[in-house]
Amino acid sequence: MNLNNLINQYLSLNNHDETNHSVINTNSFERSKFNRIVEHSSRLQKLKEDDNFPFFEPLLNDIWASFYKHKPLLKSKDDIPDTLNTNHEFIERILNNDIHKKYHSSTQGDETLSIFGTLEMGEQVINWFNEQLDTNKPLNDKIEKLKDTLSNHHENKDYEADEAMIEADNTKSPNQQKETLNELFNDIHQEMLSSLDENGYELDQSLDKAMNEAKNMNDQLTDLLGHSRTGESELTNVPLDDRVQLAETLVNNPNMKRIAEWAGKFKRIARNKRKSNSLEGNIRGKVKTGNNLSKILPVERIKYEINKEDFVDRFNKKQLIQYGNKGKNIMGKGSIIFVIDQSGSMEFLDEQSKGFALALMSIAKKQKRNFIYIPFSHYLGKVQYFTKGQIKPTQMFKLACEFMYGGTNFTLPLEETLKVIQKDNYDDADVIFVTDGEDYMSNDFINTFNKMKAELKFSLLSIVIGKVSSTKHVDDFSDWVIKVTSFDDEKAFNAFII
Repeated sequence: MNLNNLINQYLSLNNHDETNHSVINTNSFERSKFNRIVEHSSRLQKLKEDDNFPFFEPLLNDIWASFYKHKPLLKSKDDIPDTLNTNHEFIERILNNDIHKKYHSSTQGDETLSIFGTLEMGEQVINWFNEQLDTNKPLNDKIEKLKDTLSNHHENKDYEADEAMIEADNTKSPNQQKETLNELFNDIHQEMLSSLDENGYELDQSLDKAMNEAKNMNDQLTDLLGHSRTGESELTNVPLDDRVQLAETLVNNPNMKRIAEWAGKFKRIARNKRKSNSLEGNIRGKVKTGNNLSKILPVERIKYEINKEDFVDRFNKKQLIQYGNKGKNIMGKGSIIFVIDQSGSMEFLDEQSKGFALALMSIAKKQKRNFIYIPFSHYLGKVQYFTKGQIKPTQMFKLACEFMYGGTNFTLPLEETLKVIQKDNYDDADVIFVTDGEDYMSNDFINTFNKMKAELKFSLLSIVIGKVSSTKHVDDFSDWVIKVTSFDDEKAFNAFII
C-alpha cells in the first residue's frame, strides 16, 4: 500500500476531517470539479497511486487551482495543520515564481489548460521528489519510517476489539501515535526544505518546461478540434469529462500529437489560401464562361497553378468558368468528399493525410458543407459522414488512429463516391481523390463514371503523391490532376480553395 493510502486510512480511522486539505482558498465546488478530473484521468490516478510524497493528491488539487482560479490565495500557516506545511511550501514557491506569472493569464478560467498544467507539473514534482529520495538518505529513511508507523497503526486498529491482544501488544496510545506522526511529518518537512534550498532551481526549470509542454498540448488539441465561427476554441463546447479523456489520449499517443501539428499547419495555410483567393462578396450563382478574373471559380485558380499557358489561352478566348452576376451566398455548397488511399505505401504519409483531412473538414464546417471521408486500399474502408463538417472528439480520434494497409483499388471508392453524391442530393460536390499508386480500370467503368460526373455536376481533383511514373490512370476520371511530393507540397494546398 502506498504512503498516501496509508495516510487516508489513518485519517479515516481517527475521525479526522479529510474533505479539505487544500492550502489555497478553494471552495467545495472547485474541489468537487478536481475530483471529477481525477476520476476520469488515468494519468492522475497513476500519479497519486505510485507516489511517496505525503498528501500528494491535495497538492495536485492546489496546483490545478493555482492556475485555474482567477485569484488564488495562499492560506496562512496558522489555518492549516502542520502535516500540510510541505504542500504550503511548494504552492507558495509556485505562486511566487515567474512560471505562475508567465502562464496564469492564459490558464485562469481555462479548465483544459489547467488540467494539462496539473498533469505535466505533477509528474515533474514526483520526478524531482524521487530524485531527492535517491540522494537524500535522511529524507528516504523518514519516509520509510512514516510508512511503517502508519502500517502498524492500521494493523493495531484492526485488532481493537480484542482486549487481550491490546493488553499483550505494547502499542502507543493514540496521543503518543499522533505525536510520533507529527514529529515525522515535521522532520520530513525540514528535509524537504533543505532539498528545496539545494535543488529548488532544478525543480523550477522542470516546472517551467512542464507548463510550456502543457501549453503546446493545449494548442495541439485546439488544432485538432478547431475553432467555432466566433473564433473560440471548440474545446469550450466539449464536456469536462470528455476533455480530460481527450487530453489523456493526446498525451499517450505520439501519433496524435503529430497529426495535431499537421492539422494546425494545414488549417492556417487553408485560411490564408482561401483569404487570398476569396471572391468579391463571396457570391456564387449560375456559372458561365468569360474572362472576369474577379468572378472565376476556385477550380480555375487551381488550373492556373497547374498549367498557366492553358489558362492564358482560355482567358483570351473568354472560356474561363466564372460565376454569374446574381447568385446566393457561398454557404450551402455541395459536400466536400475526401477519398484517401490507405494502401501500405501511404503509411509514411498517414499523419499528414489526417491533418490534411481535418483542414478540409474545417473548411466544410465554416461553409456549412457536409464532409465525407472515404478511405480505401484494395478494399473499401468505413465511409464516415460529418454533417456540416461537425466532428465529435471521439470520432476524430477514431479517424486519426485507423489505417487500412493493403493494395490499391480505384474502382471501389469511385463507385462509393457516386453513391454518396446521389444520396446527398447535391449537384455541386467537390471531390478530392488522393493516391500514390496506379490501378487499371475498365473503359466501361471510366465512361460510366464520367457520364455520371457530368449528370451530377460535381468536380474531381486528384492529388498524386510520390514517384508515380504516370498520372494516366487518374487522368481518365479527373477534372484536373496535381502531382506532388507530399501533402506539404505547396501545389497540394490548391485543394483548400475548393
